[in-house]
Amino acid sequence: MPATNDAKPLDSRRTDEAPVDALTLLETDHAAVQVMFDRFENQKNSSASLRTLRPLAEEILHALRVHAQIEEEIFYPAVREACDDCADLLDEAEVDHAEVKHLIAAIEQDPDSFDDRIHVLAEDVEDHVDEEQHKLFPMVRGTNLDLNALGKQLAMRKKELMSIPPAKKPATA
Repeated sequence: MPATNDAKPLDSRRTDEAPVDALTLLETDHAAVQVMFDRFENQKNSSASLRTLRPLAEEILHALRVHAQIEEEIFYPAVREACDDCADLLDEAEVDHAEVKHLIAAIEQDPDSFDDRIHVLAEDVEDHVDEEQHKLFPMVRGTNLDLNALGKQLAMRKKELMSIPPAKKPATA
């Protein structure tokens, strides 16, 4: 696979390089997922078969699960502790995550309809990312959080989670 935008975007390469602050890591994840959604739509629009699209859909779902988990386990609690004014945005972000998880579960329960639901998922994720990057992240930058240390924690946990292959669920008849 070429090392362009088609490379697996949420791998651990950045964790082996210079430290990355938490917001940069999360923004990079956001951009990487958008690239995957774009690839999915482009392949779908070029009449790719469901068999061809399914691995990319699974990659998207895995990336979203990992990203949500590191935000929920590490990022959101740290921000909640450091930023009293961020509570409403964090509450909204957690609701967004619940909606994304619900869509992921629906896609996994009915794998034959994943191609239509991926588009809805992409729209929900895009709205969530917009809220985080344009409202929450600027507020976080104004806190005393050590974003480099937090970025290191996020990167280590992400690397751990990405190394665990997603559970394969049997296709329904």
